[in-house]
Amino acid sequence: MLVDVPDRSNWGGNGHVPVIRRVEIRDTCIRCGGLRGRKQVHHFAEDGAYYVVDRWDNPCGHVDKYEDVLVEARMLLEGESCPVCGGDPMNQGDPCPHCEYLPGTFIRTGLVAKEA
Repeated sequence: MLVDVPDRSNWGGNGHVPVIRRVEIRDTCIRCGGLRGRKQVHHFAEDGAYYVVDRWDNPCGHVDKYEDVLVEARMLLEGESCPVCGGDPMNQGDPCPHCEYLPGTFIRTGLVAKEA
């Protein structure tokens, strides 16, 4: 599923506006495996600027926060390793066997990068 989402990872740093990123995510909910909702175009204004992103409502009721969507997209690009500890690839819906990170529950401003 290809979606456009706001990336505020540089908020308060060198950038002062969100960057709209087009990312690839699974067609299924990362928490339960059910199908994700149909994406819809969403217009919003922030600090006097107007943006267009995608939004969707999952039939299962789980909410995909944009921060989590960016983390999921990075996991897919990097072989689905755990974004917290960099551990082995994770199975959908299972917690990381190394640090207990559960996809869809980790909320943090910005993208989570693997740290050495």
